[in-house]
Amino acid sequence: RGIAKNMHAEMMEIITLLTRHALSCGADLSILEITSYTMILKVYQIQSFYELSTWVIKTTNLLMQQVKLAYATKNMEVVRQAMKYMCYNFTKKITLEDVSGYVYLSPTYFSKVFHQGAKCSFNTYLNYMRVEKSKNLLLSTRDSVTEIAKNIGFEDQSYFTKVFKRITGVTPGEYRRVSQKGSI
Repeated sequence: RGIAKNMHAEMMEIITLLTRHALSCGADLSILEITSYTMILKVYQIQSFYELSTWVIKTTNLLMQQVKLAYATKNMEVVRQAMKYMCYNFTKKITLEDVSGYVYLSPTYFSKVFHQGAKCSFNTYLNYMRVEKSKNLLLSTRDSVTEIAKNIGFEDQSYFTKVFKRITGVTPGEYRRVSQKGSI
């Protein structure tokens, strides 16, 4: 048995609704145009309800992939903006709330997005960045560890030392001594 003519019209409506939804979620318009055109051609070739059900599942999955891709792309841009903000402000006391506000996301959602994009937590990334900056200061200045800790955004020198050792395996003082001996 063939599919009733009005079924093709209803399928066209489904294509339109799914495409609009994908577009509203940020999917790429040029890809959606090609995808929609291909789907429209295909819908008129369908002759059985089995083909129709298979087509609906395949089409829905295809459009959902476009939505996921759009979210992933949008989220990576948010992560890049957050990292840039952190890079310019790491010497200040910055919090997850500060950065999430900067990228216009709730702290909870931002934390999830950041972790997915950076492959680590907000605090881990911030501490890693600060430790990397402190390595340069340890080798290029005579500033004390306490001064360096304050200059890179740590309020407490002992916490800085603990974080530095966790990341590098040595204390800041040991890093400075070993690195200076190695360069002589």
